Amino acid sequence: MGQQGRSFTAAAPLFTPKPKPLLYALPPGPRDRVRTTARWVRRPAELLDDCAGRYGNAFTLDLVKFGPAHFFASPQAAEALFRADPSTFRAGKTKFVRPILGPNALLCLDGPEHLHQRRLLLLALHGQRITRYAELTAEIADAELGRWPLNTPFGLAAAMRRIAFAVMLRNVFGLGSGAEHTGLGAAVFSLMHHASTSRIELVRMAARRDLTAAPTAQSKLGRLLAGADAAVFAIIAERRRAGAVGDDVLSMLLAARDERGGGMSDHELRDELMTLLLAGWETTAASLSWAFERLLRHPAAWTRLQAEASEDGTGPWVSAVVSETLRTRPVLWLAGRTLLTDQEIDGHTLPAGSLAYLCSYLLHRREDIYPEPLAFRPERWLGRQRGAYTFAPFGGGIRRCIGAAFAEMEMRAVLSAVAARCRLEAVAPQRDETFRRSGIVVVPDRGARAIVTERR
Repeated sequence: MGQQGRSFTAAAPLFTPKPKPLLYALPPGPRDRVRTTARWVRRPAELLDDCAGRYGNAFTLDLVKFGPAHFFASPQAAEALFRADPSTFRAGKTKFVRPILGPNALLCLDGPEHLHQRRLLLLALHGQRITRYAELTAEIADAELGRWPLNTPFGLAAAMRRIAFAVMLRNVFGLGSGAEHTGLGAAVFSLMHHASTSRIELVRMAARRDLTAAPTAQSKLGRLLAGADAAVFAIIAERRRAGAVGDDVLSMLLAARDERGGGMSDHELRDELMTLLLAGWETTAASLSWAFERLLRHPAAWTRLQAEASEDGTGPWVSAVVSETLRTRPVLWLAGRTLLTDQEIDGHTLPAGSLAYLCSYLLHRREDIYPEPLAFRPERWLGRQRGAYTFAPFGGGIRRCIGAAFAEMEMRAVLSAVAARCRLEAVAPQRDETFRRSGIVVVPDRGARAIVTERR
């Protein structure tokens, strides 16, 4: 007879059972970490496509100097990561950018400090100011167009970097025309040119150096960073002395006060300005480069944009083009979280300390969400709302990119300005440009080469 009906009462248990060990269900992945790391640096798209084909929507990459990282590409994983309690995670491996951005940068903060700094920055990036920034951006783009050669191949990617850099200097620092040639412009441009070389990243990993360590004062990176810092602090000091208030981000941050009436220190200002400048410049320039690369290989989409731009400047089509570019060619592929507690993500139980990434590159290529996912079809966004867990070029949750609205404004303004004034053709329209690493972003491998056949 079984024991199911038996009962008894005891004042205390006769023994204390040992807790059962937790069973973790980690995603599978390739085992050769050196080869995997080399592929991640040199051919990331190929690696991600191969892993998705072999392992599905969840896999693990064990990378040199970073350790195991778990990659996910499903709406369920996006929801789990983006809606997680902030007390249960920290930002994914962002310490490697701290030597350049600084310890007070929003990307490097967590918890209450992150929320406090985020609120102050939002004051400078709200809707009404975005509208004013759009007008200034269109003026900058219009001035750049006059320097483009006629009937001669040139790289749109380089042109987009110049435009995006001038936009950041004007809208963030309040510096006028020609500011890219000032001390700040020259210092920061040199810093970014040096830092955006994928070869440096590969060599540092292969040499097993500490990627989080600050550069030495004698190194080239250290010298360039010191020059950029000196220029930024000089501008902050000058603006504090003048007490002038403009419509730029620096003016807003100088005037911003928290709930206790406190403002930002010079070092906090420096770190946030460098974050907006360095992160916002490269990412938006890369996204614009991809937008033109895609449009010039889809003549019907380009012609429709020209018609809209000539008629009313901006409209629904340019917004659809921006959305489809960010879907098909996101320049930042990962939104990461370091887990502070054991968590289940899309059927996989991960232990505390794990690094979990949502991979927008793969999420945006799911055929069950986006029919014909590899096709560039801006019309799919006309009348369609973006899904919070299916469209993630800017991450999501409380760590969603704070400059997302600014970046999309800039893309719409620049695309419309160029479409209204120029006729462009791709240098090699029959061949798509592929992904190439440039620092933290991916860019068209041939620089989005084009020809201006007419300028109005």
